[in-house]
Amino acid sequence: MAKLKKSQLTMGSFHYAFYPFEFFCKSMQKLGITSVEISANRGHLWTAGDGVEQAREMRAQLEAVGVTNVACVCAEQNGFPYNIAARDERRRAASVAYMADTIRCAAALGSPLVLLCPGTAYLNENPAEGRARSLDSAQQLVEVAKECNVRLALETQALEESTHMNNVWQQRGFIDEVNSPWLGGMIDTVQLAMFDKSIEEDIDILGDKLWHVHLGDTTLFDYELADPAIAAMWTPGHSSYGHVNIGGGELPLAEELADLGDAGYDGAVSVEICGWDFFLEPERYARQALEVIGNCFE
Repeated sequence: MAKLKKSQLTMGSFHYAFYPFEFFCKSMQKLGITSVEISANRGHLWTAGDGVEQAREMRAQLEAVGVTNVACVCAEQNGFPYNIAARDERRRAASVAYMADTIRCAAALGSPLVLLCPGTAYLNENPAEGRARSLDSAQQLVEVAKECNVRLALETQALEESTHMNNVWQQRGFIDEVNSPWLGGMIDTVQLAMFDKSIEEDIDILGDKLWHVHLGDTTLFDYELADPAIAAMWTPGHSSYGHVNIGGGELPLAEELADLGDAGYDGAVSVEICGWDFFLEPERYARQALEVIGNCFE
């Protein structure tokens, strides 16, 4: 049975957002982490304005503490006003420009990858209309990605975050329709648990388009929708209590990491902790994550 490599183990800066970037850098040095994912526009890197210059400075800070790989840049995309599928064309255009700035900042950070969320239609709107707008936006962004030599990894979403991109089949169909070498997919173990059957199936469906993994833990619960018309619009699935501390949920993370190793996956596996409770003591929960999953890497 093949194992993932320690060089693939990556720490996301998501739960470090309430501390300065130098705190995150020193924490990574203390924990012996050499690969990171940067959460942008939420505490640290602001990608607008002089974002590219900021990114260059951050790259130097990371290199100074031995962090040699910025595996991915994940800009805040799931809250107003960011939405590449927005019905308001002014807002959608601004969201595309925002993501284009993020791609340029990723290049300045030396990162080969930017996470792309699909956006959403309104909940009482036909999901196909949101998907069409999202597709048009993605086709614009792959051109920017090509110019910057940075690939985009499309993520599936919870029902309340996207009405058209919840499971791996929708993800793969969208990637195939864009049909660009600059757009691929990723697995988020929390999103997977809400809608998909297994990580093995996701690996098989995405194939060589699997470029990134978010390792998150959670506890699931069922939606309670009283209106059958609303229920009929959406992909059957569960909701979750978000990305809690690693080991604090119910997901079979060790088994999923083993499946990734067996499949020969060679990309980053990025720890994602996003619950507000864990922002107060970020290094504690980063260390805990390493204790829980460290043995899954060699």
